[in-house]
Amino acid sequence: MPQLAKLHVPTLFICGQYDEALPATTASYQRATPGSSMVIVADAAHLAMEDQPKVYVDAVRGFLHDIERK
Repeated sequence: MPQLAKLHVPTLFICGQYDEALPATTASYQRATPGSSMVIVADAAHLAMEDQPKVYVDAVRGFLHDIERK
């Protein structure tokens, strides 16, 4: 956790609503990482990219588009 504060690159944390990497835990990583963002994929577990592929891909694309605009 202490190392996350040293990250100064665009970072996206993404997890499923029912992920074993709990959204609350993932949110703590996101809060510890400057300028990062987070997406919780509804109705998805640990393999959110398989459970909700469109939502997952849209989240990653949106993140990458935001980076390109900066």
